[in-house]
Amino acid sequence: WKGSGSAIPEPLAWMRSMERRDEETFLTALWRNLRFPEDWHLLHLPPGHTFNVPSMDNARFAADKARYRIKQAAAMADARAAKMKEHWYKQSSIIARDKAAFTFGVMLLLFTQYVASCQMAWLCTWYAGFLATLYAVRYWIYHQEKQHYFLLEFCYILNFLLIFHVFLYPNSRLLYQVCFALSTGPVTFAILAWRNSMVFHSLDRLTTVAVHAFPPLVVYILRWFPQEATSGELDPGDSISWFRAIILPLLVYVYWQLCFYLKTQVVDFSRLQGDKNLWTSARWLSSQGGGVIKKVVNARGPTERKVNHTLMGVQLLYTFLTLLPVPLLYMSRAAHTIYLLFFACVCIHNGASFYFTSFARNYLEQVKRRARTEVAEVDASSQMADADKPTSPKQPAGITSPKHAAGFSPKTPAGTTSPKPPAGSSKASINGNKTPTGAAGGKVHSPFGAPTGGA
Repeated sequence: WKGSGSAIPEPLAWMRSMERRDEETFLTALWRNLRFPEDWHLLHLPPGHTFNVPSMDNARFAADKARYRIKQAAAMADARAAKMKEHWYKQSSIIARDKAAFTFGVMLLLFTQYVASCQMAWLCTWYAGFLATLYAVRYWIYHQEKQHYFLLEFCYILNFLLIFHVFLYPNSRLLYQVCFALSTGPVTFAILAWRNSMVFHSLDRLTTVAVHAFPPLVVYILRWFPQEATSGELDPGDSISWFRAIILPLLVYVYWQLCFYLKTQVVDFSRLQGDKNLWTSARWLSSQGGGVIKKVVNARGPTERKVNHTLMGVQLLYTFLTLLPVPLLYMSRAAHTIYLLFFACVCIHNGASFYFTSFARNYLEQVKRRARTEVAEVDASSQMADADKPTSPKQPAGITSPKHAAGFSPKTPAGTTSPKPPAGSSKASINGNKTPTGAAGGKVHSPFGAPTGGA
């Protein structure tokens, strides 16, 4: 019909988007639509012209071939993914990623220091953008690990409250003083309580440090350099009342605690009970944690509601005690500076302890373990090569290969040496295909038993 210039008949509309280059696909579709001779007139063939319609066997063969190509493409994609995964967990890749992450973490610290000291007007924007990015990444990771309820903890809510203040109500002294008390009190003390560590190559630890250290830094700049940071919009005043320093922040904390309790024990109670792999701070501390806090939260019984009630009381007492030094810190710049430097030293010391004790020990252990694994793989490949040799005529009847003989273990032939591991095996990758314990993405438990993600 194309030769005659006439339009394609409507019953053959299925052929409009068909590409004639793929003959098998075209013939298969043709067979499905013109399977009976009485339909062939729809082709409008010239007189005397014949057209061979494929048989059912040819159509089935074409369909099978198409399915085979799909499976072959899927297998090739899986092979490429496996190759990429193998490359991702190679020794050189792991070391390169850790080096890049370490460099990136140090550069972030230096840039934050530059903004806080030289470009204070950028501080709030940098703080909001940096925290939003880290929070989004952490939500994606924690949601996969079913730990996203940790993101409802008070330290994250305080960060959102502080961002709300600096962008929407920057001239509110009341809101600033509440954020100052909560940031300087319970959130700063969380660095010591949960053993936050400055580990630059670990995204998880870097995020935890940022969540706990950025609010005290921001309120410090806003308190002592309001003109440079806010262009005079905020007037923090020279003093703070006990009501705004302790009572009002404590009421804000109690409000969050009640909302969190309703969320986990009323709204999502059935969901949490149906999936024991969903983690909350109370569930983690009562089962996976360790130390004194585990004994305290389980003192009234192991049931989840009792654990939550006990933990609420402990956290309320902790918040009240950490709010007590706030009036002094608000009125004395020297005391406030020494206070923040102390917790910065604690965070850096925890990071140094990780690098020189836990990380170094685990690194050597993983290298030795990987070296033993590679030696075992070489020995196994040597045994398989020996098993593929022709069967000795003196072999007992019924045994076709040395690998089938009971108790048979191939020995090294005389005059040869035993196989050695390949050069560089002592520098094998850490943990085979995983990062070492405590490396990026790992969780660190404090002496109180809580993960680094919770506050």
